[in-house]
Amino acid sequence: MRLIVLAALGCLSAGTPVCLSAEFPFTGYICVRDAEVASGPGRRFYTTDKLLRGTQVEGYREDDAGWLAIPPPEGSFSWVPAEHIELQSDDMGKVISATESWIGTTIEAVKEHKSQVSLKVGELVEIIDRKKVKTPDGEAAWLKIAPPAGEFRYVHSRD
Repeated sequence: MRLIVLAALGCLSAGTPVCLSAEFPFTGYICVRDAEVASGPGRRFYTTDKLLRGTQVEGYREDDAGWLAIPPPEGSFSWVPAEHIELQSDDMGKVISATESWIGTTIEAVKEHKSQVSLKVGELVEIIDRKKVKTPDGEAAWLKIAPPAGEFRYVHSRD
């Protein structure tokens, strides 16, 4: 046991990321200045947020390339077309027809948002804001919602 701890401490002092446990979920901390949070596991996905050094994260799974699935950080959001949601109050809505939840970003302009979760009829969503988007046919209303259950963001394990 002492040998494992000494080896881990040696790697940490050398700046090498170390994972002593393969059990999920686990708690970790961001060790770089600004870790990019992505909409999916890989560089082909857009950045949704940045996390500062020392931020605590909970990892739920890791892919072969080292991308960790984490819950959406504080301030994260998603988008849904308003036509699929029946307003229950100013800040709550109920899904009336199945629809995708599209991952939002405050970091970059995105031409095509990614979806991880399909919302089912009857599911409740927390509404954060509303916006109108110009379309070829006129205008469409969208709702900015709190990320739904089952939606993740991704950080690389080296961060």
